[in-house]
Amino acid sequence: MKLNLLDKSKKQVGEIEVSDEVFLEEPNLGLIHQLLLLQHTRPFRNAQAKTKSEVRGGGAKPWKQKGTGRARAGSIRSPLWRGGGVIFGPRFHEITVKMPKRARLKALCSALTVKKDNLMILNELPNLSAPKTKEALNLLSSLEASDKKVLLILDQKTENYETLAKSFSNVPRCQIIHWQHLNVHDLFNAEVTIIDQKNLKNIEAWLLTRKNRKGFTQVEAISK
Repeated sequence: MKLNLLDKSKKQVGEIEVSDEVFLEEPNLGLIHQLLLLQHTRPFRNAQAKTKSEVRGGGAKPWKQKGTGRARAGSIRSPLWRGGGVIFGPRFHEITVKMPKRARLKALCSALTVKKDNLMILNELPNLSAPKTKEALNLLSSLEASDKKVLLILDQKTENYETLAKSFSNVPRCQIIHWQHLNVHDLFNAEVTIIDQKNLKNIEAWLLTRKNRKGFTQVEAISK
């Protein structure tokens, strides 16, 4: 499949060839929905109250069973006591949605395919000498994306990563992620996704390598 290659002023300067295994002819919407559920229901810490068996202390009986005139008590950590355990309090429940790795990869490829019309592939990102939010706003304005939700995909190993990240960090409605952290939620949450051709090729090689993980393939040899 061929996609348009743009410059900083949104003019087409050529085309870029991408694999049909990454940008699919028939995307699977069901897998995309499954991967979204997986991403949104990952385990996280909830409020959790301790029961009387989890509260510290209370090993000894407070007083003897009979003869004191007071009510029977077996532990100071009883739910009836202050500082004791909680009856039917909130508990942490782990929520997991299982999904095979191959299905997750196909879902990500399907998401890229569905959102390819919102994908702006630049021949290169601007090389800024210092962080300047004004330069970031000018780039978004020239790409006609200043009033839209923008997803900017960068490579943290490049020299100009810090200047680009700092320049776009103050831009409202702009999210920055590394290409290694590409995910379905961010793709569908953005109205425009900006990426350069180098990072797109990195994503393509990464997806193809994991699709053919069972054996050592030519793609792995090239990526190494």
